[in-house]
Amino acid sequence: MTHSTTPIATALLSVALVALLTGCDPTPAPAPTASESTEPKPIVTIEPTPGGEPGEEPVAASLTIPDCETLLPIALAKSSFADSTEFLGETVATDYYPWFQPAAVTTAIDGVTVARACWWGIPNSDGSFSLLVAEIDPATQASIETALTAEGFSSVEMGTLTARENGREGEVGYEAETHLFTGNVWILADDGDLSVSGIVAGSALDALRTANPTLGL
Repeated sequence: MTHSTTPIATALLSVALVALLTGCDPTPAPAPTASESTEPKPIVTIEPTPGGEPGEEPVAASLTIPDCETLLPIALAKSSFADSTEFLGETVATDYYPWFQPAAVTTAIDGVTVARACWWGIPNSDGSFSLLVAEIDPATQASIETALTAEGFSSVEMGTLTARENGREGEVGYEAETHLFTGNVWILADDGDLSVSGIVAGSALDALRTANPTLGL
């Protein structure tokens, strides 16, 4: 895989993220093949609290997190990363291991309760990438964003969406990371290329918006 050689803090945003912020699909997904499963998958939902007494504040709608293969369809994973890419499974969200690990980020991951963590890659190789989608509160988002700023992440806002990206040379290759914040949602995609992490995060955002049409994500 090729990658950006200039950290995002001093360069233009990745093409994938620019397309996301302007409402374009950077890489249209091929039509699913006959062999791809169409069976419904389980979703993660936080249930709303039952309604209170008259005059109380309205109860917030529940957040639904689709399954991993809806967050990132395998056809898009293959076209973005490699033809031999496979969905490798869902992992425990609180065990998610991002490239950039400031204390605020690891603390936030340790504390997620409504979340999903997913993993794709090329079997029997070092080529893989991951995704975390979680519900967080405003104070946690603020702490994460402060930590990302200290790490040199860029910040771009459009409407309800805040996007942050950064990349660096790591011990075993280039490390690229995209964060999206909207409403009470945090999306974190890790890869070796900013164009891929941007596409993965954008796909997850599209799936969340479809699954939660009333939340204004």
